[in-house]
Amino acid sequence: MKTQSTLEKILASGKLAVTSECGPPRGALAENVREKAELLRGCVDAVNVTDNQTAMVRMSSLAACILIKQMGLNPLLQMVSRDRNRLAMPRMTPRGKAASVQGIRGASSRTSRAVSDMLSSMSGLGSSR
Repeated sequence: MKTQSTLEKILASGKLAVTSECGPPRGALAENVREKAELLRGCVDAVNVTDNQTAMVRMSSLAACILIKQMGLNPLLQMVSRDRNRLAMPRMTPRGKAASVQGIRGASSRTSRAVSDMLSSMSGLGSSR
């Protein structure tokens, strides 16, 4: 499914795309996300928001993506299957789409079971693998 995200347009044109990571902070202070994202403004085409970074309790990746989107930047929501059951992965995709987060990426860790069946079912909602 075409999302017409900024990143998709750049990649489709064959130009070099630049992304950078913005890990959600420990805690729920939105200002921490805004400060990190502001440092990336004008330097990147998209902001990759990691999920379950260092396996510590952090702000939701989706919440961080929404804050970054509100700033006018282009967030990429990462989802990992570690620490999630089979219902949690597909549930995140519609939430991201409802918040106009256009870049959603699912991944499995080396030690987890394959999630390709879930990712393929999510692809109809505009996610990528």
